[in-house]
Amino acid sequence: MKSKMTYIILPTLLIIGILAYFLLKPKYQFSKTITSPNNEYFLDVYVQSDFKHSGFSNQNNFKKAYVVLKNNKKEVIAKPSIISPCRFVIGDLKVFWELENDKVFFTKFNSINLKSKTYSCQ
Repeated sequence: MKSKMTYIILPTLLIIGILAYFLLKPKYQFSKTITSPNNEYFLDVYVQSDFKHSGFSNQNNFKKAYVVLKNNKKEVIAKPSIISPCRFVIGDLKVFWELENDKVFFTKFNSINLKSKTYSCQ
């Protein structure tokens, strides 16, 4: 009797978990493109579109966002991984192109290394 209940409960919990993941995961939409000073790179900004809050409209600065780096041919050079999503609050977005050091900072401490095409997030 106990083993029959286990075979019923475990798949049910698994299905509920998978459904909850797909229904509750945040959705992001394209917001804007920021161009480098030498027009060689583009930084696409994606902002959370299903942000739910019960506050005032000025809370839009607290939406989560992420950036994707593209070259001048619009090919993706670097994008965040699933393991290290490198998301930030959109109010913290301040892009600084440090091309002589092969870095682009998109917040005060978060950057993308243009040579190794990796994110450095804190």
